[in-house]
Amino acid sequence: MDIKNLGVFTKRIDLENAFEKDDEIRKEYKGVYLILREPTTEETFKSQNNNDYAMKLIPDLIIDHNIEDGGERAGNDKVKAMLKASSTLYTYVAQEWGNALPLARRSASKSSEQAEPSSTESAS
Repeated sequence: MDIKNLGVFTKRIDLENAFEKDDEIRKEYKGVYLILREPTTEETFKSQNNNDYAMKLIPDLIIDHNIEDGGERAGNDKVKAMLKASSTLYTYVAQEWGNALPLARRSASKSSEQAEPSSTESAS
């Protein structure tokens, strides 16, 4: 593995799952996916307490896709524009990606562990 990719988390997101309740639209997106990378340390720091930056960052994290335009692979700019044009897709991608990040999963599991009562506590 190339050192520049070593340890960089990626997540494949299948877009058809964004439209679970609409079979017609879901058919259009069947098999369509995006692969996003985790943000760099600098991107992470910039996005903390800056929702505007964080929302603009997500399309820039796309590293692969299988979306076509006129029978040829669509350029990343067109894929970014497609994603930004649909709040349904954008929100779905943002949620799936955010929930999959290792740091987010660790934070969520620590929060749930803290919320659970200890087995050593006595019941009243």
